[in-house]
Amino acid sequence: MDDPDNSLAVPHFRGHPGQGVFAVEEKRLIQDRSGVIREEGRNHDIGLYQILEEVIRNGLEKITEIEQSSKPFQEKLALILRIHTRGAVDFNKMKLLVHEQRSLSPEHREELKERQRLYVGRLIKVLEELRDRGEMLDLDLAVCAYAFFGMVSWAYRWYRPEGKVKLDELSESFYTIFTRGIYRERPAETHQAVKKPKKH
Repeated sequence: MDDPDNSLAVPHFRGHPGQGVFAVEEKRLIQDRSGVIREEGRNHDIGLYQILEEVIRNGLEKITEIEQSSKPFQEKLALILRIHTRGAVDFNKMKLLVHEQRSLSPEHREELKERQRLYVGRLIKVLEELRDRGEMLDLDLAVCAYAFFGMVSWAYRWYRPEGKVKLDELSESFYTIFTRGIYRERPAETHQAVKKPKKH
């Protein structure tokens, strides 16, 4: 993609193997050699789990509140999509969610997976309501949900908030791309239009 001002360039990873969250795999390889290392690995697992659990729980609480509200269903969908987009461009949080869950204990991984299933389920429930009301095409709901998450989940690797595409505009872009593909008619205006700078 042509990007002369480099505003969408992929950022460098903050940290490298042997430091921070990337150290956990190295620690696990030598756990059996030292009780101290084993204890450090356990503490790291607990600390990492607490961080990831809080991230997922906060997101789940927000979209649950929206899904259970009395707002029109298209507005619910718009809010959920935009909230998820805003969270998905947080580099540090997404780096943990995408790359570090594998370093957790099996029990902690399963607990987080269950919360993630609930998260996905909230979006699917709103999509189901839209489909049942005839506002959405007859598409597989799980495919639609995961298509959106997949589209957005890699944005943290290339999106730069200080670049030419502001967060509101990015959020609207993802919303438009997704909803134009699932609605039978053009979605209702449920947002304030993003004002683009005038060209001189």
